[in-house]
Amino acid sequence: MAAKQGFITSWFLLGGFPKPKKDDLGKHPFGKTGPDPSKGYIRKGNTVAWKQHVAKDPDAMIDLTFLKPNSNTAAYAFTTLDRSQAQAILCKSGSDDSIAIWINGSLVHENNAARGVSVDEDSAPASLVKGTNRILVKIGQGGGGFGFCLRLTDAKGKPLNLTSK
Repeated sequence: MAAKQGFITSWFLLGGFPKPKKDDLGKHPFGKTGPDPSKGYIRKGNTVAWKQHVAKDPDAMIDLTFLKPNSNTAAYAFTTLDRSQAQAILCKSGSDDSIAIWINGSLVHENNAARGVSVDEDSAPASLVKGTNRILVKIGQGGGGFGFCLRLTDAKGKPLNLTSK
């Protein structure tokens, strides 16, 4: 049901990292091509594995409190999305707390917020390319709840159907 409403439900998750400073939210350590979850991420000489996660709830909320540490930290979520044609879209996100979103290596949204997560709190224009699109989300966390959701719509706000055919 969530995928029919444009919610991305399948993610690779990585965290927790030191909480980004205000000016660091829109920076990530993966370069223009983004991460490769099959290789993990090398941090302080150790390889940290990405955790595959599929949202179960109707709004595709991703609860990140299972990541350690889960206060004064940051986490990354990564997925790919194949499209049959290029398309202008809106990225509609909710986050607890701050959020930054990259599509195909370009920062499309950044909000250094301190809030609880709600569906469609933010909306930002973006573009998908024909073929594989790489989506990376960074969530900054103070304390309390820790999570996010991401929904894609066309430029007029109609949800993209992200179900597999």
